[in-house]
Amino acid sequence: MKFFRFKNDFFDAILKSGYQIFINQKQYEIMQVSSRLSFRRGTRRNPFEITDFSFVEMTRKRDATLSPEERLRNLYLRKAVIFSVSFLLLVIIQFSAVAQPVKRIVSLAPSITENLYLIGAKNKLVGCTSYCTQAVNDGVQQIGSTIDVNIEKILSLKPDLVLTMLMTKPQDVEAMRQLGIRVEILATPKNFDEICEQTLQIARLTGNEKTAEQVVNSARQQVENLKKQMKNKPRRKVFFQLGANPVFTVLPNTFMNDFLLFSNTENIANGMKTGIIARESVLSKNPDVIFIATMGGFGEAEKKVWESYKGLKAAETKNVFLISSETSCSPTPENFAKAFADVVNHLNR
Repeated sequence: MKFFRFKNDFFDAILKSGYQIFINQKQYEIMQVSSRLSFRRGTRRNPFEITDFSFVEMTRKRDATLSPEERLRNLYLRKAVIFSVSFLLLVIIQFSAVAQPVKRIVSLAPSITENLYLIGAKNKLVGCTSYCTQAVNDGVQQIGSTIDVNIEKILSLKPDLVLTMLMTKPQDVEAMRQLGIRVEILATPKNFDEICEQTLQIARLTGNEKTAEQVVNSARQQVENLKKQMKNKPRRKVFFQLGANPVFTVLPNTFMNDFLLFSNTENIANGMKTGIIARESVLSKNPDVIFIATMGGFGEAEKKVWESYKGLKAAETKNVFLISSETSCSPTPENFAKAFADVVNHLNR
């Protein structure tokens, strides 16, 4: 049973009355514990409204036997307690949430699912998208994709929490909330620091903070060590390709651009606002190194295309490399550290 304690001399005076508070007709006892005020909760069901205070009625019954001074004192006492309970309820609600950890989670994004596995919360995962490979292989129920959500399926899984990204349709999010499902929307991280913070945010929601801190600290240390290796290296121009037909590039102010910033290289897409880039533009910028994420299965074919261009520095120096999209494109601390290690290894060849 959870106790909520507050040290206050005024409250100590209230304790001597021996009253009980009823909130939503659920009993909260006021007791003396080491000169601290404590609330013992009978139940946490809907503790948001104050509907009745039995101690007020109890005091009124006693008033007939009290002197005018004592009645006045009790009147002020009742008003003071009613005022104080509003504040105390907020604390009770807060601690109630902590005391009731999430047990059933639905993930609507592969990176969220990977984070849940990383922080030791995979046993709480009851639903995921069809793109969450590891969870699907483990037999977790599929609920569609980030964009096309099967709300009826989600409802049947009775989740305590649904975690999703901004790509989920607002009307689907609202529909789930109308059904009483708690939905938390996470933004796409824009850099490595935000990746780490998002992992910690998920851990705070699931109650896995300790493991998450270990994961984040380990990834940060790996990244720092790799950055030191590249600190004094000659600065080279890099093209990091994400897609073909049309050709798509890593942009500044995205977490994947940190691979290039941290390795002391220059992104040829600096200054661009959209990711689509003409092949002729890449050739004119003549990068020293080309990285190609293997997303969509076009990697090998694109590598051969770039290697066929005469005069292209990256081709002539055999510096066209494939990078796993499973690590480079999925924002978790561990994935970022692995992908960055691959980038550094290629650059040091």
